[in-house]
Amino acid sequence: MRKNIFVIVTAVLLFLTLANSGCLKDEKAATGKEINVSMKGFEDFMGNYSTNTDNATKHDYFNLTQGDEGDVVILRDEIANISYNGMYNYTKVTFVTDLNHSMPFGGDITQKFAKGDNVEIKFHVITDIFTDPNNPSWTVSIETLQELWNTVQHSFDIISPDVIKKV
Repeated sequence: MRKNIFVIVTAVLLFLTLANSGCLKDEKAATGKEINVSMKGFEDFMGNYSTNTDNATKHDYFNLTQGDEGDVVILRDEIANISYNGMYNYTKVTFVTDLNHSMPFGGDITQKFAKGDNVEIKFHVITDIFTDPNNPSWTVSIETLQELWNTVQHSFDIISPDVIKKV
């Protein structure tokens, strides 16, 4: 069971590192706080999580240690590189504060954004609770970011191009 959960958490980290390839509201969540980060800070934010397994209730928990459900993470950075992958229909964006990681945005956004543009991306912390597909007697609760997560398939997703804005 823990191995399955480890795979999910690893996918969180790998999404931003190996993949390299919609917001509910633009304003701050009523019950949450705003967390302002650069891409380097975003990597730190996503990499810090806690896990807890409750064998009595058969529940695994994965929680972001720097954020809570309802928080809004605002990434502000300058684009260092941007390239479109037509085969898979996504645009890879790398930022100046972290040249080792990039973000994948759906579609071709290279006509709207370019190297040197200062941008802002808003992410909303959510909790997804679902039955472990590998062990249906267990429940998984994961804090993640709405714009990176598919709550139907319970997996990471390409980021909508609608969430990146010039500032």
